[in-house]
Amino acid sequence: MNATQAAIRAGYAKKAAFVTGCRLLKNAKVQDEIQKGVTRRDKKTELTQEFIVRELMRVAQVDMKEFVEWGPDGVTLIESDKVDGSLVKEVSQCKDSKQIKVHDKMKALELLGRHKGLFKDEERQIAPTYITVIKKYGDSDSGNKSGGGPAGAGG
Repeated sequence: MNATQAAIRAGYAKKAAFVTGCRLLKNAKVQDEIQKGVTRRDKKTELTQEFIVRELMRVAQVDMKEFVEWGPDGVTLIESDKVDGSLVKEVSQCKDSKQIKVHDKMKALELLGRHKGLFKDEERQIAPTYITVIKKYGDSDSGNKSGGGPAGAGG
């Protein structure tokens, strides 16, 4: 809810709600009540700064070896009951390929860096982190031409 909506909900006239909302936001008592409400909500939902940082750290530290195995016989996905599914964004399978996407590791690192005040620029586009696992039937090297593991894998 924004300040205008809050002013209307509090009984102020709709015509003046935008101005009233802005004016009320400058009031120290209103700011105090807003902060108390945020604190109550955070306690209720258990949403804390520590929780958010901890979850971002889990995403930032993800290692594709937790989800796939590769070697001379090709690439295989690890069974779903053996991995932390909360780190997986998407899993898909087509006729001759499987794909697993994890949550954006670079975005998590960027948010952690911003939290620590490491970056000056606010807006940056970062591509999602994902791995494509391709199994070509009859292809002896399973589509892995580089020999160094699947694209995007690493730790």
